[in-house]
Amino acid sequence: MTNKVALIIGAGDSLGSSIARVFANDGFTVVVARRNGDKLSKLAEEIKKKWW
Repeated sequence: MTNKVALIIGAGDSLGSSIARVFANDGFTVVVARRNGDKLSKLAEEIKKKWW
């Protein structure tokens, strides 16, 4: 079994969040990071609800 992990830096903006969604959709465990936690928390919750 192979665990796939993707680290997306700058994930709260449109491009970074789109990339994070694509990796999550492909079965990766997605780790997202950015300086502004408010924008990041919305994306993290969306990914958790949809793909976990």
